[in-house]
Amino acid sequence: MNEDLEKTLDELGPAYRDMVLEMKAAPEVEPAGGTLAPFGESAHRPSPSRVPYLVAASLVALVALAVVVRSAFAPSGAVAPAVGNPYTLAYGGASESAVDEMLRTQRPDGSWANDFITRQNAAALRGVASANVAYRRAVRYLRSKGLSPLSPDELRERGALAAKTRASI
Repeated sequence: MNEDLEKTLDELGPAYRDMVLEMKAAPEVEPAGGTLAPFGESAHRPSPSRVPYLVAASLVALVALAVVVRSAFAPSGAVAPAVGNPYTLAYGGASESAVDEMLRTQRPDGSWANDFITRQNAAALRGVASANVAYRRAVRYLRSKGLSPLSPDELRERGALAAKTRASI
C-alpha cells in the first residue's frame, strides 16, 4: 500500500486495517476457462464436434442471403401475376382464376384485407353467377361501413391506372 492509504487506515482505526489485511490475504480466483487471453485473441475455440454445425449454419445463412439479394435485384418484368396480388386481382375481369382467388381470400364477414380491396373485389364480382353469394356478403359488409362497391367506371379507371403504373415500373 502507498503512504496515502496507510494514513487513511490510521485515521479510520484498527478495525479497518484488519479488514484490509483480511482482504489482501484472500486467494485469487481465475476464470473458469483458465487464464485470460491477451487483448484481441479469443480464449474460446469451438470444439471439433461443433464445427460441422457452424459450417452448416453458415451455408444456410449464405443461401438465404443469396435469395434475398436475387429477389431484390429481379428484373422489373418479373412481377407476380395478377392472381397473386390482392390489389390488382379485380382488374383481371371475371377470369375464372381471379374469381376463384377472390372467393378463396374473402373473409367470413364478406370483406377482404381492407375496404379498398373489398370495394373493388365486390365490383369485380358483380354479375358473376358463381360468385353471387360472395358478392351479396361483400355488399352487406360495405353497407355496414357506409360504403358501396365501385361503379363499373371507377373499376375501369383503377384498372387503367394500375396498368399504366405497372408499365412504368
